[in-house]
Amino acid sequence: MKILIDADGCPVVDIAINLGKKYNIKTVIMCDTSHIINKVGVKTVTLSKGSDSVDFALVNKVSKDDIIITQDYGLAAMVLSKGGYPINQNGLIYS
Repeated sequence: MKILIDADGCPVVDIAINLGKKYNIKTVIMCDTSHIINKVGVKTVTLSKGSDSVDFALVNKVSKDDIIITQDYGLAAMVLSKGGYPINQNGLIYS
């Protein structure tokens, strides 16, 4: 299990990182080049800016039971099809 954060416009990156550390869950931040996010102890994957580039890269990294934090309904649907648990920034689970 890991936590993947769709960090483009995500207001809860720090909260997700702290929860990952608290429960010893690997956490990965994914964003495009229009955002610079560097957090200690967390891997950041920066992708080229493009239409849904982060979303498609993120869904390719999803494994069953991973937690994905996103505000994107389309990405949430793709995550569900792979057996992941997409949640939004308010903690609501997409279904």
